[in-house]
Amino acid sequence: MCSSDLVELGFKGLLADRIEYTAAVYDIDWSDIQIRSSCSPLALLCTVTGGDATVKGFEAEITAAVSESLRVIGGYTYTDATLDKATGSLEGLAENGARLPGSAKHAGNLAAVYTSQLDSGLSLELTASLSYAGKRKTDVQSLEIDRKSTRLNSSHLVISYAV
Repeated sequence: MCSSDLVELGFKGLLADRIEYTAAVYDIDWSDIQIRSSCSPLALLCTVTGGDATVKGFEAEITAAVSESLRVIGGYTYTDATLDKATGSLEGLAENGARLPGSAKHAGNLAAVYTSQLDSGLSLELTASLSYAGKRKTDVQSLEIDRKSTRLNSSHLVISYAV
């Protein structure tokens, strides 16, 4: 049965009534972790169980009130997620010490939010945002010892807006 032990230390605060911040470091030890994998020649996905893993990281976010109407929000996450010991279904498929699928080492976001009160009493909120996630493995098959066959999702940047 999958289980984990989590240790997290964080803090949050407010500076000059305009800047909110939060940060945390964490360490998660998994036993019998469940990982997504391709289970057939048709690339159908399934979940395989087996192995111990460690996820260590840091995350931070800052929200700054630039004016009464404009907020800017930025965040960053560093994640080191590794398979410590392949057992059960993962034995022979996964290399000890490999990065876990779906985990990007670096991720971040930046957003601007503009809020305005309309004469009707309703409020209008405009949001523009960027988000980034670094390279990450797609499934357990990309943890194979043969590094030439390793598949990575490339880094990506998403730009979005909302009204």
